[in-house]
Amino acid sequence: MVYFILVGGTVLHSAHITDINTAADAAKALGPLVQSFPNSELISKIIFANGIIGPGLLAVLVISGSASYTVPEALNWNSSLDLKFTKAKGFYMVIIISTLIGLCMNFIGITP
Repeated sequence: MVYFILVGGTVLHSAHITDINTAADAAKALGPLVQSFPNSELISKIIFANGIIGPGLLAVLVISGSASYTVPEALNWNSSLDLKFTKAKGFYMVIIISTLIGLCMNFIGITP
């Protein structure tokens, strides 16, 4: 993620692009990074998608994982990824429910 920000900032600054309001603007602005390649627009979109989707997927796991340890610990339930589902139902249900809530928030349109 840090490299994505550094490369993006360097490319955008050198191209004198300073007004970016949407993710689409940022993806288009990465065009100068790969302008010498054929299909540079597609390549810049792929680079941008990897930079956004990767950390987003990682964040979902971190948030649901941290909630899955916090809630069962507060309620004195068994909580460990080493345990089977039958031994730690509450723990795994918190993972499932928090992931589904995050997924629903995305489709409903609630912004973080």
